[in-house]
Amino acid sequence: MTTIYRNSMAKPATVSGGRPAALVSAYRSGRTITPLAFWFCIGVLLSSVGFAREPQIEGQPWTAPWQQQSAPSSLDAAISGLTERLRDSSPAVREAAAYALRVMGPGAKAAIPALAELLRDPDRCIRATAAHTLANMGPEAAASLPQLLQDNDASIRELAVQTLRQIGADAKDTVPAIAERLRDSDARVREAAAFALQNMLPQSKAAIPALAAVLRDTDHYVRAAAAHTLGKMGPEAVPSLTQLLEDRRAHVRELAAQVLREIGAEAKQAIPALAQRLRDADPSVRQAAALALREMTPENGAIPALAATLRDRDYYVRATAAHSLEAMGLAAVPSLTEVLRDNDPRARELAVQALREIATRTVPGTVGGGR
Repeated sequence: MTTIYRNSMAKPATVSGGRPAALVSAYRSGRTITPLAFWFCIGVLLSSVGFAREPQIEGQPWTAPWQQQSAPSSLDAAISGLTERLRDSSPAVREAAAYALRVMGPGAKAAIPALAELLRDPDRCIRATAAHTLANMGPEAAASLPQLLQDNDASIRELAVQTLRQIGADAKDTVPAIAERLRDSDARVREAAAFALQNMLPQSKAAIPALAAVLRDTDHYVRAAAAHTLGKMGPEAVPSLTQLLEDRRAHVRELAAQVLREIGAEAKQAIPALAQRLRDADPSVRQAAALALREMTPENGAIPALAATLRDRDYYVRATAAHSLEAMGLAAVPSLTEVLRDNDPRARELAVQALREIATRTVPGTVGGGR
């Protein structure tokens, strides 16, 4: 199943020519920056530890040696000063301070409340830098973000969800609050919430019913995000998806079948419902059901229904059913043999081709294969 993303978390700031990429972009955007103010915050950090920077590959994230551990106690004063600069009147200083704190990682957790407030900054680049900094700080940062999920500004709600997504499993306590955002009035927030729950497994499985309901969303990107996440949730998602195979909207039925295909053999309890969809009024649903059944165990009881689909009036549905039967191997031979006597020449041709492919794969020394 192909997933198309409308948006995603802004990429982490990277080092380019010795400067944080977010700051380079500020120059390019025409922002007036005083070099002394611009580099003050970074300078405080680097001079405090006598940091000697190793060569960095262009485009790769810059990771300080202490990023995944507590900052040295000698930096306490610097952290306090940098936290104050998060409220500086200069946007350049606020952004540089947030970036410096990001380099310190979890050791700068005292700055979390101020960084969370910075997600409301009017400057988009500063908000993004603050979000990435919070994402480096783990569960302590996650606890400060749920209140922002209720903000009146949709862009702030979206950024808070994206930050929790980056924190991942350490933000598991926020799953209920994120699940509520699946009903947000803004489509971008709903999409971000659907993707965020994927990073919080297994705790986010509690949100499966809410995610399944989102497959009915009016926005294509939101539906795609929910489908992608449900596909990672395994057999627990199958009952909700099976119900959606009966939805009155064809695109919802098709998407449910696609997600069941993604789950694969663990979705075998949905085989009877998928076999029924082979007779759906919509050819896209029939094709999606045939593809899903291909991922199930060969002894799935749907082989006769797939063989009957070789008579389908839609070429793509017929061809998909034939490929699914080929994938089922010797278990499909009896049904395919019956189709050889069918009145429909198209069905007979597909049965011959499927039998040839099965023989090629299973009979030692068989020569051939391909169309």
